[in-house]
Amino acid sequence: PPFQAPFWVPRHDVARDNFRAFQAATRDFGRLVEHDDAIFEHRLGPGECVLFVNRRVLHARRAFDVGEGERWLKGAYLDSDVFESKLRVLTARFGGGQVAADAVAG
Repeated sequence: PPFQAPFWVPRHDVARDNFRAFQAATRDFGRLVEHDDAIFEHRLGPGECVLFVNRRVLHARRAFDVGEGERWLKGAYLDSDVFESKLRVLTARFGGGQVAADAVAG
């Protein structure tokens, strides 16, 4: 990936062979995750948001035309322990059915 730091590879044969195997594996992985069968696309509408577990979902976006309409993007990171604790408190307070709507509304 473009954000991955350069590798230092020792010049002995084993390290070079291991690195070549790593490169082949990353190419294979890239082909798998970029295959049409592995991609889910959804265009968000006004007022919609998406939440996902960053360690479990590969995510990206398509290019967009800056001259077409407005685009507002807001990112946030949430520690899962904090989220789960808040969810337990809201569940205790409001019961299981109402938690999602109340949590989203703030």
